[in-house]
Amino acid sequence: MNDPRSDGVKATFWSEGADGEPSVTWFDVEDESEVPLAGDFRTFVEGLTASAAFDGGQD
Repeated sequence: MNDPRSDGVKATFWSEGADGEPSVTWFDVEDESEVPLAGDFRTFVEGLTASAAFDGGQD
């Protein structure tokens, strides 16, 4: 994901968390939409879930 215009999850300082950490947002370039994922980076990381929880461990 080297193209800054690509879809993806990005930490942004447009909206900072309580301790000045960046919020984490999903940017969808094609739909021109943004989905806030967490108010700060720590909350984002603590909320991550292994993919096995969604696909029953099947790859």
